[in-house]
Amino acid sequence: MNGRRIKIELIIEKILQNFDKYIIYSDATIYINNNNLLYFLDYLEHYKKYDLVFPNNNIKNDKFNHLYNIGFILIKCNKNTLNFFEKVKHELNLNKDWDQNVINNLLLYNNILNIGCFDNKIYCGYDFNNKYKNDFFIFKSFIRHTNDINNNLNQRLFILKKNDFNIY
Repeated sequence: MNGRRIKIELIIEKILQNFDKYIIYSDATIYINNNNLLYFLDYLEHYKKYDLVFPNNNIKNDKFNHLYNIGFILIKCNKNTLNFFEKVKHELNLNKDWDQNVINNLLLYNNILNIGCFDNKIYCGYDFNNKYKNDFFIFKSFIRHTNDINNNLNQRLFILKKNDFNIY
């Protein structure tokens, strides 16, 4: 639980330090396509009309039309996003829910924030779709969590190797 709260506290701290600017929050479990890195800032410019921009998990369930992934977020540092992440922190302190569930639940009732979703140039999934091999910017790897940290790491490395990503 503490790790989830620390992530949200870090986001709040960075919003306060960068008011009226944009920041990117990223988990460590992403792969960046170096071939397209020069175009990345131009790509992000198209999303600066939003307060928060998330990758789409492309997963639907009974509760959500789609789930936003919180492993990579473009955040406009303003009063509304600060208040939102303060609410997230408060909810995490009240219950033991997963941070991604808390954020998605709060977004269900959002009528203040302008929320955007990245296209497939920021791609999330359990596996990589090779049709995006030449034009994606970021791949956020999902895993089927186990209690074995080495297995979790190996799942991600297997996906990268299987798709011929250059890993150093």
